[in-house]
Formats: sequence, C-alpha cells, structure tokens
Amino acid sequence: MKMASERIDEIKNKISTEKARSIQRIMKIIDRVKDDDMEMVNLVIEEREKSAKKIDQLQNQISEIEQREKFEERKKRTHRLVQIGALAEKYFDCKGIEPLEFEKLLQKMVSRAD
Repeated sequence: MKMASERIDEIKNKISTEKARSIQRIMKIIDRVKDDDMEMVNLVIEEREKSAKKIDQLQNQISEIEQREKFEERKKRTHRLVQIGALAEKYFDCKGIEPLEFEKLLQKMVSRAD
C-alpha cells in the first residue's frame, strides 16, 4: 500500500497536470475567442467599408442627378430667354438693337403704361 504522503504527492501531480491542461484548454478557448473576435472585428470593418463605399456611390449619384437638373434648368432658361428675345425682336421690330438700347426702349414703354 502506498503511504498517504505518496498518495498526496500523486494527487498534487494530478492537480498540477489538470491545472496545466485546464490552462491549455482555456488558452485555446481564449485564442479561439480572440480569433472569432478578430474575425468579427474584420467582418465589421469589412461591412463598414462596404457601407462607406455604398454611401459614397449614392452621394455621387445624388451629385450627378443634381448636376443634370442644374444643366437642364440652365438649358430651359436659355431656351426661354431666346424665345422671349425672338418674340421681342419680332413684335418690337428691334433687329440689331443692342441690349442696353432695348432696355431703354422697354423702360420707356413701361413708364408710358403707368
């Protein structure tokens, strides 16, 4: 039969071994958790980058739409001004008149109407 002190030493060794194994298992779990966390962090970063890229694309689309609208508005305004000028030329018989002279003519007409 083993003496109590030998049995105690044996148990202490088992405890030490179990502690070491437990620490190893915990470290593996921690490593896995860290890896999973890093994977999650990488996924979050990747998702954020995708979102930022999508937001940039959408902002660019908004800018393009706004630019197109401004261009169309300028185009319509220019067309309207040309039409008004053509009508003025036709009805006021002012071909070849300078803009300043035409303005004076309009001022005279407006002041007479008052």
